[in-house]
Amino acid sequence: MPRTTLNGVGNRKVYSRTPVPMPLPDLVDVQLDSFRWFMEEGLKELLDELPPIQSYGKQFELYLGDYCFE
Repeated sequence: MPRTTLNGVGNRKVYSRTPVPMPLPDLVDVQLDSFRWFMEEGLKELLDELPPIQSYGKQFELYLGDYCFE
C-alpha cells in the first residue's frame, strides 16, 4: 500500500518498502582515503614506471626514487 507524502507541489505516492532513505556515505572520508592511498602507494607506483632521465652525452642519469611530504 503506497504512503502519501507532501512535497512542495502536492501529494506524492511512495511505493518504496523502506520508510527511511538509505544513509549517504561520508564523502569527505572517501576523498581522504583516496588521497592517503595516493600518498602511500600511488605516487610510488607512478615514479617506478618512469625511466631514468639521461643527459645528452649519457654522462648523467637522474632516477626518481624516494619522496616525502612535508
